[in-house]
Amino acid sequence: MAIVSSFEILSLKGQKWEIESIVNTKEEALERAQDCLRSKHFSAVKVLEERYNEETGETQNFVVFNKKKALVREKSQYTGPERRKGREWRDNPKAFRKKAKKKKKQKRKSNFVGEFIRLVLILGGIMIGLIGMVIYYLSAFG
Repeated sequence: MAIVSSFEILSLKGQKWEIESIVNTKEEALERAQDCLRSKHFSAVKVLEERYNEETGETQNFVVFNKKKALVREKSQYTGPERRKGREWRDNPKAFRKKAKKKKKQKRKSNFVGEFIRLVLILGGIMIGLIGMVIYYLSAFG
């Protein structure tokens, strides 16, 4: 039973995976994948092992290596709202979002209660005015 293996090095450019090269040894494939990761042109690299069984004609694919580059931005690259949020946001964006949500919820509760009280007072004033008008009309025309 003869099984032939080959290794494909795939790189991610933008949103597209492209085949960089095909080699016969795993070590050479991993070495080329590491070289691709060091270059500035790729954001991720994969190495796929393809095993072909000559007797049955079947192929099997395995992911041997899969790595993404970490996105590292300098302070000058932050623009817009992320810059205005400051250091706390840049250090831990998830914790910053949780704090912001809590603050919004607290504000909403107090705004809702205040708006409800204001609505009750306004409707009460309108009702008192209407009752006064009805009593005036009844006494004037009745």
